[in-house]
Order: sequence, then structure tokens, then C-alpha cells
Amino acid sequence: MDISLGYCLYKLIVGPVEVLFSVVFSIALAHTNCIWASILIISLVVNLITMPLYNIAEAKQKEQRMKDDEIQPGLKHIKKSFFGNERIMMQQKYLKKCGQGYFSSLNALLPVLFQVPFFMAAYVFLSELPLLNSSGFWRVSDLGSADELIKFGSITINVLPILMVVINLLSSLVYTWKAPLKSKLQMFGLAAVFFVLLYNSPSGLLIYWVANNLFSLIRNLIGALNEKRDLNEKKSRQKNTDEKKLDSKKLTLIYLLLMIFMSLFIGLLLPSALVNSSAIEFIDLKDMFNPALYVYSTFLLSAGTFLLWGMLIYYVARDYRAKLFIAAFVYMMVAVFNYFIYGNDAGNISKVLIYDEDFFMADERHIIGMLICMLFVVIVIVLYIFFKEKLRQSVVMQHLSKVFLLILSAAIVTVGGISLKNIGNINCVWTGYEEGVQEGTIVSLETKDNIVLSRDKEN
Repeated sequence: MDISLGYCLYKLIVGPVEVLFSVVFSIALAHTNCIWASILIISLVVNLITMPLYNIAEAKQKEQRMKDDEIQPGLKHIKKSFFGNERIMMQQKYLKKCGQGYFSSLNALLPVLFQVPFFMAAYVFLSELPLLNSSGFWRVSDLGSADELIKFGSITINVLPILMVVINLLSSLVYTWKAPLKSKLQMFGLAAVFFVLLYNSPSGLLIYWVANNLFSLIRNLIGALNEKRDLNEKKSRQKNTDEKKLDSKKLTLIYLLLMIFMSLFIGLLLPSALVNSSAIEFIDLKDMFNPALYVYSTFLLSAGTFLLWGMLIYYVARDYRAKLFIAAFVYMMVAVFNYFIYGNDAGNISKVLIYDEDFFMADERHIIGMLICMLFVVIVIVLYIFFKEKLRQSVVMQHLSKVFLLILSAAIVTVGGISLKNIGNINCVWTGYEEGVQEGTIVSLETKDNIVLSRDKEN
């Protein structure tokens, strides 16, 4: 296992999205028993989940367009009046005065940049899915290869990529209806890039992108119809958010600590405790490396899920941040409780930390545990409903925030310390194993291809 910079970035940014694809596909396949229907469900669920993120990205893009339109007359005047280094200096001062930084232009590219992790996750997950090779859809006999629906002798034409691009172009026309020509050309160029990259891709992947573009077209049509909004409501909402800035800072800090705790607990403590319980069994004789790398890999995935995407969702949530915090806190308590209830006797697990059998078996222990977790969730919701008004009082919130900060800080230090101790033990086992291989007391398949066993002598 080689943990390079590219691997780390992929696990942090794309890894959580790929896990989402895998979970949704598994649940959909279990209920529909149909590959192409499960792919459509993935597209629908992903679009519903990411809709708020797309909305905030598109809002920032429109805001940047308006700012660009406002500063264009001033920039034209500077170009006419100044030359050389003086022009550059005046442009920089003018942009700084207008509140335009070096990275402000990236706001216009947010919707495009936001699609990149989902494009990569869909491409990796659906391109490498073995189940596609044994199923078909309509006239497509093999979802694991290109559709080749139109044939002229030895010439074949793939229809699904063309359909994908047509829907994508229609969606781009609706989205950039009032946008300048430059923005339209960017969207059309992106559609052309997708067509070239995905033309010979598996049909299952193209079904996902056709459905994805169709949902995007519907979303853009609805957005175009509801483009006119009440400015007074927008101003009042802005006023309310300004009044809550002080409380929002404390809530953001507590939420950040909560995400740090979940990243360490799920991504570092649990896998390190598992590997540390029998580190020698996680050493592959054919491809030997330190089993602590499994822990680092899961931590990257966990940090990407909670710290990166969790904070991004928090940023988008805006007026729903308090409810999101309560949901995250309940999730933390349930996760800790599950660890103590289901921490043992979970069956065999592979070196990539995946159980051989379904973990959610209907035995008495699991049913009781789930009922207790559900009861805890209900209690938290009821307490929030009854004490919601008191929680809004500043004095109560200050005391609660201090309590949360102390609890989370202590929990982070404890979980981090235990995890580091486990990783240290794993490294000691690996060091001893390496020394055994070098001394010849331990045989490695990496260095010896053929191991001959004797029938009459001691092996």
C-alpha cells in the first residue's frame, strides 16, 4: 500500500463520495434486484443530497457575475487611460477597492469544480463494478461495455454518450440563458470534454450520467421559473443572520470539535484498536507493508467525510446549523454507544476492514442495541422541543457551550492518545516482523516465490 499525495487527496475528497455511491447502490440493489434501476436510484439520491450544495455554488456564481458586470466600466476606463506597469497597478488597486481578491474569479467556477469529486467517484465506482458485466438494459446486452446500439457494417455508434451530451447542452442553455457568451462557451466546452472522455465508457456509467443530466435539466428549469425572489425576505434573512453571528461563532467552534472527534473516533481509534488486537494477521506475506497504513487510510477517509464534507455541509446549512449540530451530536453519542455494544464478536474481517458477512443480523443483542439507540434519539428530540425556548437564552447557551467545549476537548485528547498508543504497538509488531524476515526466522512470499514442504521431515 503506497500512501502518496495523490492517494491522500483522493481519500479525503473523492473517497467519501465513493462510499456514498457504494452504500446507496447496495441498499438499492437489495430492494430492487436490478442493476440499472439501482444506478438510477444512485443518481436520484446523489442529486437530492447535493442540491443544497449546488444551490449555494450557483448563488455564489451569480453573485460573482453581478460583481464582474459592475466593475467592467471601471476596468475599461483604466485600460484606456493607463499603460504598462501603471495600468496593472491601477487595476489591482481598483479590484481591491471593489472587494475582488485573487481567488474571487473562482466563484464563477464553483458549480463546475463541485462536479469533479462526483464525476471521479462515479467513474471509479461504476467502471470497476463487476456486476455490470452480467446484466443488461433494454437493447444493451452488457452494461460493462459501450452500448454500440447503432451499427453500419463494421462501424458502431454509441447512443448513450450522444443522449448524455444532448441533455447536457439543453441543461446548459437553460442555466446560462441570461449569462454572457463566455459562460455559455465554458458550459458547452465542458459538455464536449465529457463526451470525449465518456464515449467508450461502460453503459452502466453512461446510464448514471444520462439520468444525472436529466435531473440537472429539471432542476435548472425549476430554478429558471423561480428565479424572481422577494428582495425584502432576502434582506430580512440577512439581518437575522447578522444578529446571530456571535452565537454562530461559538456553535461553529463546537461543531468543528465535534467533527474532529468523529474523525479520530471512527477513522483512528476503531481501526487502530482492531488492527492492534492482532496486527500480525494484517501483514500480507505477498505484499508486505506496515499494517498501520490501513489505519492511516481509514483516517483519511474519515477526515474527508467529517472534516471536509461535514464542514462544507455546515457552511451550506446556514439557518439550519443548530439542528444540524444536534443531529451530529446525537450521531456521535450513538456511535460511541454502538462501539461498546457491538465492539466484539462481529465476525471475520478482511485486511481492508470489511466484514465477511452481514453485520446487521437480527439477533437479540443487535435488536436491543438498536432500540436503545432509537430511544436515546427520541429523548434528545423531546428534550430539544420542550427546552427550545430556554436554549435560546444567552446565559444558558454560554454555560452549555462551555460544557460542550470541555467535554469534546477531553474526548479528543483521550481518543487521540489511545489511538497513538495502538499505532505505536502496531509499529512495534511490524518492526519485529521485519527483523524476523531479515534474520530468516520468518519466510516472506515477497522474497521467496517457491516454498517446498517436506512430507517426512520437519517443515
